[in-house]
Amino acid sequence: MIENIIKNFLYGFLYNIKLKTALYSMMFLMGMIFLGVQLYTITNYSTFINKSNSNLKSNVIKALVMERLLFHHYVDSLSVVEKVARDPLFRNSFVTEDSEDIQNQLGIAIVKAQTLMPDLDVLEMYAIGTDFDFLGSWQSETQALSSLKEVDNQRGKVMNSDNLNAYSHFYHSEDGNPLHMLIFPVGGVENYGFFVLVTSPLPSLIGIGDVINAKIEVNTIAGKVVFENNQKLTAAESDITQQIIPISISNGKPYLNVVARYDDLAAVDQMSKLNAFSILSAIIGLLVSLYIVSTVLNISMFNRIREISVTMTKIVMGSTDVTIPRARNDELSVVREQLEKIVAYEKERNQLNNDLILARKEAEVSNMAKSEFLTNMSHELRTPLNAIIGFSEFMTCEFLSKNLDDKYREYAHDIRNSGIHLLNIINDILDLSKIEAGNMILSPGKVPVLNIVEKSIKLIEIAAQAKSITVNNIIPNKLPDLYVDERMVRQALINILSNAVKFTPQSGNIVINAGINEEGQFYIAISDNGIGIEEDQLENVISPFSQVDDTFTREQEGTGLGLALVKSFMELHGGEISLESSWGVGTTVFLVFPERCLVDNMRQKEGLIAIAGG
Repeated sequence: MIENIIKNFLYGFLYNIKLKTALYSMMFLMGMIFLGVQLYTITNYSTFINKSNSNLKSNVIKALVMERLLFHHYVDSLSVVEKVARDPLFRNSFVTEDSEDIQNQLGIAIVKAQTLMPDLDVLEMYAIGTDFDFLGSWQSETQALSSLKEVDNQRGKVMNSDNLNAYSHFYHSEDGNPLHMLIFPVGGVENYGFFVLVTSPLPSLIGIGDVINAKIEVNTIAGKVVFENNQKLTAAESDITQQIIPISISNGKPYLNVVARYDDLAAVDQMSKLNAFSILSAIIGLLVSLYIVSTVLNISMFNRIREISVTMTKIVMGSTDVTIPRARNDELSVVREQLEKIVAYEKERNQLNNDLILARKEAEVSNMAKSEFLTNMSHELRTPLNAIIGFSEFMTCEFLSKNLDDKYREYAHDIRNSGIHLLNIINDILDLSKIEAGNMILSPGKVPVLNIVEKSIKLIEIAAQAKSITVNNIIPNKLPDLYVDERMVRQALINILSNAVKFTPQSGNIVINAGINEEGQFYIAISDNGIGIEEDQLENVISPFSQVDDTFTREQEGTGLGLALVKSFMELHGGEISLESSWGVGTTVFLVFPERCLVDNMRQKEGLIAIAGG
């Protein structure tokens, strides 16, 4: 009851309101919406700029720290060990293995190091034999813990590397402090032993804060402050940004954390000015737009409506001496034109119906021609893509790439990868079109199952390793060969394995099995412990251009043709594809081949009969 009253009130109010008032109200409302969108955009843009500025600062700090560690500190350490290790007296002490002489040479070595590189913080030095036996050592008074155990831990890596070059190792002491170890061969190719220099890389970080006008703290991975500069920040605490930047030297393992504190007063002030200017511009633009639109409406619309109203009033009063407003090319001319078009309306409607019928027939013919066209365009589409891929591979080959800069090689890799990706998509579309047009021809032959599965695994092996996914092939050796089209079966396996890798999380597992079921049909089962598929989506995933509609799958690239092609390939062999899946648990895909696809003289039924999925 109340709802009807409200509806009637609103309808009566809107129906009785003046057109001019309604239009001006709508203009004002649209202007306010525009202003709100402008304010929202400015706010988000400001946030984006601030975030980008913070990311830039973080990247600059990380680059500076890495440059100081990997170039300044490493080069200084290498200069010292090369100078010491190539001294004839130092080398002779390794030949004689005289403990007293070695200890004396290590004492001389620390003096040389302090003379050559006064800023190099040397903590320990070791003399190691060719079999990594201990010959002598020197240790700074400030170094409480020994790195001899860490030297022994690096034995395998040093012995397996090129003994003519220095071995660099960034690590942590037992109390968590960052250290750097440089192991240098003494005697070159003669290899009389190794000289080990242990230093602290922290002094090389002095001055970083001055470069970017920031207060820098270096923390261990346990959070202990081991170094900080004396940079003073004059801004208020609320205007200071703090970032914790993890630094990794190798293998992605954290080496130390850099805490940077800096002020963004200049950026904030500039952004505030930009915000004020943008808001003022939006308001002025809104007012000017309202004035212009109001003037245009008054001239082009309201005066026209007034003329039509006067003319209709005269006609209603019976006057035939009226002047109909002249026709204009605008919306209000419809009022005049509709009176003349009523008679011709039915003819136009019939003509429209005939046009629609003809358009439908043309669409059907065009749809039939589509498959034939795509089938015939295989050569024209593939040839330029193969040229792109070929030239990009030539550009990225080892011989040519040595003469190209990094950006050029990166573009060449991008060209090649894009060409291969586009070629794969076109191949899928062309294969599906051939099947739809009935032009796909089987080329069956004798195919060993285990061989074709192993080839398919190799093609997805790199993608699986990138996500630490384990691929287990548990197919028995004594299986009959199949009489199938090898290319189609291999493509079907690759499509299914690629999907399994895409939708299996990090450190997942994929299992491949095969056998003969109770009906005498040969099956290949591929199982994963990925995200799974909901039951109501199982039929959709094998339809062309269809993908499961959820956030995770939308992040994965693909055309949605993979399983559709697998289904078509299996149907050409008289087989089928079936899926078993539980959401959040995993998915198993079965490729089932009819009995006629088995090579009779290769079948060994004993021990092979199994239930599908077993």
